[in-house]
Formats: sequence, C-alpha cells, structure tokens
Amino acid sequence: MGKMCYNEVMKNIQSILPFFVFFVNIAAFGAAKIEVTTVNLPTYGFSDPDFVPKPHANYWPYYRYDGFTDKPSNRVWQAVILENDEIRITILPEVGGKIWGAVEKREGKDFIYYNHVAKFRDISMCGPWTSGGIEFNFGITGHGPYTSLPVDWTVRENPEDGSVSYFCGLTEMICRTTWQVEVRLPAKGGEFTTSTVWHNSSNLSQPYYQWMNGGFGVKRQNPQFFFPGRNQLGHPGDPHPWPLDEQGRDCSVYSNNAFGVRWLGLNDMDHKSYHVMNGDNRVFAVWWPDDRLGMYHLNEADAKYGRKIWMWGLSRSGGVWEDLLTDADGQYVELQSGRCFQQPQGDCWKTPFNYRSFAPGLTDVFSERWGFVRDRATLERFASEDPEADRPVSMPEGFKWDSAYGLWMKAKQAVYSGQKKASKRQLEKGDPIALFEAEKLLGASLAADPCFTPSLDLLAELLVRRGETEKARELLRRSLAVDTYGANANYLDGFIALEEGKFLRARERLGMAAYSPSVRSAALALTARSFLAEGDWSRAVEAAKRALAADACSRDAVWALIAAMRNSGERDSAVRLVEGAIGRLPLCHAFRYEAWKLGVEKDFTAVIKNHAPAETLMELGALYASSGLAEDAREIYSRAKGNILAAVRIAYLSRDVEALEAASKLPTDLVHPYCREDFSALRWASEKGRSWKFDYLYSLLLASVGRDAEADLLLAGCAGKPDSAAFYLFRASRSKGEAALSDIDRAEKIDDGWRTALARYNAFVGVDDWRNALLSLKAALGRYSGNPGIQINYARALVKNGKYAEAVRFLESIRFLPSEVGENPRPIYQEALVALAGAALESGDGAAAREYVRKALIFPETLGSGRSFNWKRIAESWPENVRRLADDIR
Repeated sequence: MGKMCYNEVMKNIQSILPFFVFFVNIAAFGAAKIEVTTVNLPTYGFSDPDFVPKPHANYWPYYRYDGFTDKPSNRVWQAVILENDEIRITILPEVGGKIWGAVEKREGKDFIYYNHVAKFRDISMCGPWTSGGIEFNFGITGHGPYTSLPVDWTVRENPEDGSVSYFCGLTEMICRTTWQVEVRLPAKGGEFTTSTVWHNSSNLSQPYYQWMNGGFGVKRQNPQFFFPGRNQLGHPGDPHPWPLDEQGRDCSVYSNNAFGVRWLGLNDMDHKSYHVMNGDNRVFAVWWPDDRLGMYHLNEADAKYGRKIWMWGLSRSGGVWEDLLTDADGQYVELQSGRCFQQPQGDCWKTPFNYRSFAPGLTDVFSERWGFVRDRATLERFASEDPEADRPVSMPEGFKWDSAYGLWMKAKQAVYSGQKKASKRQLEKGDPIALFEAEKLLGASLAADPCFTPSLDLLAELLVRRGETEKARELLRRSLAVDTYGANANYLDGFIALEEGKFLRARERLGMAAYSPSVRSAALALTARSFLAEGDWSRAVEAAKRALAADACSRDAVWALIAAMRNSGERDSAVRLVEGAIGRLPLCHAFRYEAWKLGVEKDFTAVIKNHAPAETLMELGALYASSGLAEDAREIYSRAKGNILAAVRIAYLSRDVEALEAASKLPTDLVHPYCREDFSALRWASEKGRSWKFDYLYSLLLASVGRDAEADLLLAGCAGKPDSAAFYLFRASRSKGEAALSDIDRAEKIDDGWRTALARYNAFVGVDDWRNALLSLKAALGRYSGNPGIQINYARALVKNGKYAEAVRFLESIRFLPSEVGENPRPIYQEALVALAGAALESGDGAAAREYVRKALIFPETLGSGRSFNWKRIAESWPENVRRLADDIR
C-alpha cells in the first residue's frame, strides 16, 4: 500500500473517528469516565507453585505453577473500566494488567474478544494463561511469565482533554527491563491508544522481545484479515507468499485456513502462524461481515514492524482448545503487533530474521491505536500492497558460518535467544543456540581470529553476567589493545570499574564509550552515578544533563538528576523535575522514592501492587546501593520485610556479620537469586555467615549463570544440615544413584508431597532402573490421584517395563489437561500401541496390528492434545513394518 493509499485510509478513519480528539475543546462533548471496580468471573484457577528451584530454566527467577483444574469457582477480580459514548474497555490488573475486552456500545458487540470466564491453562512460560483481550509481552518470549499475575498499576483523569488513562507495568526479572503501558481513552470516538515506555535498566545488553497480543472472536462468522504484504514468515524465519499461499489459497480469509493432511477421513489441521511483511507495516485490521463491524490497528512506521495472525487449527485439534479456554464465547484468533518482524524460534538464526538485542540504558517509546469501524471499504484499502516494500527474506549464498564473524553471529543469537540450555534436538542437529553454549562458539570465533573484537567484547559481557569480572577485564584489555576507541569494550570496562568503586577509571572508560551514539546516554548516566557515589552533586547534575541531551527519554539520567538535586539541597528544582517525571512514568518506583524523600509522596510503595513486591524493592535498592547512596538503599531494602536476600544486602552494605545471624532465621523457599549485585553480597555472606542458607542461595545464583561446578561444591558443603525439602530436592536433581536417593529420603522427612515422590522416580530413571522407577510411582499413584506429573511418568514407566497393554488401559482411563509448554501423554500412548502392533505383526495377527495403529493415529482427546501432531517426526522412531502399516491405514 503506497503513501497516498495510506493517507486516504487515515482520512476515512478520521472522518468516522476524531483522531485529533486530544486537541478539541472538551466542553463540546464532556469527558470519558474511569471506574475502579470489580468483576465476577467464573474462574478455573491455578495453584501449586513449584518450590524446587530450577536455575537452568529459561524462566528463572520465576517459577512454574503446576495446579490446574476443570472445576470453576466464582471469583471477584479487581477491574478498571474506561468508557466514553462509543466504547467500553475492561481491564484486569491482577491478570498481567491486560485489557480483558472492548465493546462498541451502540450494538453491544465486542471488537476485542471478551472472555466471560477466566480459564487458566498451561500455556505461558510459567504455566497459567487465559485467552482474549490484549496482553503485553516483554522479555524473551510470549506468553510472558507474569501474564496471569498482578502487575503495578494506577489510573488518572486527564482534564486537559477529557481523556482517561490506565497505567500498568513492572520490571520483568529475566532480563531486568522495565515496561509501562498507558491505555488512554479519549473523551469521544471509537478508538483508544496503548503507549509504551520500555527501558533496559540492567546496564547490560539484553534479549529484545516485545509483542502486543490481541484476541479477536471468530465464533459468529467468517472474518477476513487485512494485512498488507507480499510475504509471511514462520517463526524460524522461513519466507512464504502472502496472502495467496503456494497452493493459491487466500489465507487472509479465516475459513480458507481449513487445510492440512487428510487421513482416516479427518483433516489434520494444525494451528497457523503468519508474520506478514513487505507491505505497509503501519496497519492491520479484521472485518466481521455479518456484524458489519471491523477492528483496525494503526501505528507509525517506526513503531511496529511485526504483524502476526495466529489461529488454532480449524479442526478438532483447535476445537479442543476452544473447550479448554472458554465456556461459551467461542474460538478466537490472535492478531499481534511486535517491534521485530517475527517471533524468532528454531533455526531463525540462519536467516535475516534472527534474535535481536536491547542496548543498555536504551528507552523505547511507541504508541498504537486500536479501534472499530462499520465501513468495510475503509479496511479493504489495507489489503493493497506497498510497491516500495522489498526487504530481503533469505540469507545470501556463501555466508561463512565457520568464519570468525559467522561464529560471532551464531554466538550472539545464542546469547539473545533467551534460552539457557540447548535442547537434545538442537544438539543432535549441531545447532546449540543457547546461552550456556555461547562461550564455546565465541571460543571457536577467537580461535579463527584471536583479535576479533566483537567476539572479545561479547565474551567479556558474558563473563560480567556470570560475575567473573577479572576474566572479563583481561578480554577487554585485548579488545582495547586492538581498538582503543571501541565503544562496547570501553563501556563494559567502565561499568566494571564503577561496580568496584574505581571511579576515575570508570569515568575515563565511560567517557570514551560516550563518543559512540549506541551507548552514549547509558555511559553518561553511569558517569552521573559515579559522581553520586562520591557525593559530588554538582558534577552528577552536569553528567545527567549530558545524558539527557543524548536521550531525552533516559529514565536513568532523569533519576540521577533528581537524586543529585535532592542531595545538593536544590529542593524546588528537584520537586518540579520529579513531579513531571511521575506524570510521564507514574509507575517508576525510583521517581516515587525521590518524591517521598522530597515530601511530595506519602508512601513510595503505594503503586507496588505486583506479584513480587520484595523483588521490586530489591531492584530499586540495588540502584541506590550501586550509586553509593547506602542509606537510601537500606531504607528501601528494609521494606522487603521477611526476605532473606534483602536482609543479606543490608548486612553487606555495612559488612555487619552479626546482622547475618538474624538473616539466617528467614526462610529460603521460593527465594531465587538472579541479580548481578548479589554475587558479591552472597559470596561475602557464604564466607562470613554460619548458616547453610547462604551457601545454598549462592549456589542457586551460580547455577543460574552456568557456574555449576562451584554451585555443587557449595551444596556438598552443606551436608545434612539444611531443614528444607527444596534444598534436598534441588541437590538430588543434580546427582545420581545413592547420593540422590539419600537426599530424597531427607526431603521426604520434611515434605512427602508429590514432588518428592516424582524426585525418587527420577533418581531411579537417572541410573536406568525402570523397575524401581515403576514401583516408586505405583505407590504414589494412589496417594496423588489425578496428579498429572505422577500420571504421565507412571505411564512412561509402564511402557519402559514392557507393560504396554496396561499403559494403554491406564492412559485411556485418565483425563489430562493439556500443556503448550510442558509434556502431554499422547506420545507415550502411541509408543505403547506401536509396540503392541509390532508384537502382533510378529505373531501374524495383522488385524490386531491394524487396530493398534489405528488407535495410535486417532487417540483420545483426554490425553492432552487434539488430533494434530507431526506425523513425519513421530513416525521416524516407529519400526519400519509398523510405519508401512500406518501409511497404508492413512
């Protein structure tokens, strides 16, 4: 779609919806309304947080929830309602802060899917997720770990234009980036905006992933999608034509996606995922023909590049999820907008559409508009191509992946994929794209060229993340010996020096880094913090102002300026600054704290409403501690009452060994160290304290960055002193044989729950003792009836012991709620039936064999998935005679 066409579309929309409503005199039509209230929803809840640490998990320091139910109960949820004369928006701050739904008021029809139940299912990174509305995803992937948990939030009326605003956000703990989304409804009109401020507050580069995930109903009719473009990408970056696919099907019409592999009279249609590109990235829309209603999404060209259509399979494989995710609202599609072209997965690192990085200190600011129209002609203009769009969709031939540059590229993807350990399949393919394999790739790059500075810098950054700063500094010295002006090497060396209190060295390095626009603002903000640490308030002010000149949106620079002015006694200037800053970022806790210190706020913790308030306070306290403002840090940490890590940090600030004794009395369950600042504090506590708890917590932090040998030494030193089941189950998971069983025995005396029973099973599996593995779970099966973890592994143990018919009977007798991220028992069921079919063929009973294979192909829905599965991949492991029989049946 060309520029003229886009302008015509904008003109048409604006004739229906007054886009410039913010600049109109509100006296002509009144103001929008905002209400903080509650909604009562039948809720299929989640429970049972996993107390056994998983520091190698991609979602660390979060933890999974393993309890899901098919029985609803009524629950009252806190809600925010934004409303004007034309639309009504419902928001649930306790469910990831998401927009729950939006309705046009004239006919009462949803233009953003409103689910009338909260039906949590195992779909997000940490388990619970619900369909519908618009969710906000930041970090390494969606659906994010916080997507069903409470977030920070507040509301505001805007008297200058009659609009109303809801703000939500938090610091996601995996990457330590901070996001805030403002949902703003104008006084009049059928659209609203979502305005995002996303800041990399970690001081190191991070994975870059941001998508708005909107749900749109397809129950009533056959919608059409208006996504201008000539290509669509899969998650691995594989390009395909759009909207007509290779077979000439128009995939922009919902019903035309009813295709797949036909077998046994069924259409095995899997879900569809289209990332549309090489068209006008400013628009997408959907039209419901029977309702004469459309939804549109608009953004500026530099705000969003990713436009995605995702739908469940138009067969029972998708229909089963309709039943699982709603009661009566029907199926939906997800129309999503992202900062990058696609959501990278799999082999995307081999394509132009790979994993991106988020520069330290960078702040992204962008807005999107969501609204409805009753005029199809307006949306039809969206479908035209943009003749100017012609971005390459494949790598050039001859790119040398085994060169120093190619290996660095591959390592960079491993770092920013967000995946810690390579999967078995990745390792078999020779594609270890995961963080813990990046060091090997960088080593290979430097073997090809020992002076290749990008690899030296990236490896140094990995070592900084791992708390190994001495090793990092050696690499940076080599990098600076090659290029003394190198921005990344100077920035990292300056950052290390700042953390070590070597302020002159820090400023020398950071000043050189600031020559480069890529890290200028971040380097100057750190420079301001070095002056704060020395109490040189005036120079801190000047450095912060220079940082703001480089990036007016720098949250770090604004904070440093306010903190310096407060401490220097420039109260009036500081108050003006902090009030303006809170107006823009009302959920920034650093600004709230400064306002509290200045007497402007009554309680700086008032908007901390998220699921992890102690972690929020420790993130805030770390900012002050690392800037030399120790008294402020103590004040903040003291608010995280009962948290052992906060108590350790307080003790460390003054090296108070006696305070460690009090800290040692605090619990460790579900305390997951993840901050770089905790390396020094926990190492000190481990050396000075007299409690196993400090060794344990330090071991978790070390294991989370791949320093496993050191972690295991600390765990071994704890011997039998701990009184925590979590400790023993964690240590057992890292050992085999009698050592593991001994720790499980200790755990069982403290907590003999299902996780302990499953740990015993895993210990037997670890030494290939399937007989005792089966016996251990047979005893647990009665005690933990209906527990999916016990059930699926009991079935597996039956198969491994050759009890195929018993495994089939058992699996046909249970109902297993499916998981998109975990394991389902369907493959075990098929494995048992294939074994029975093979035995039947050997005995000459072809009829029985055919029946077993038929059951393997058409399996019960109660086994955690619909009809769809990757036939070719699964059949690869089947015996040839059974595979031939299955081919014949299909």
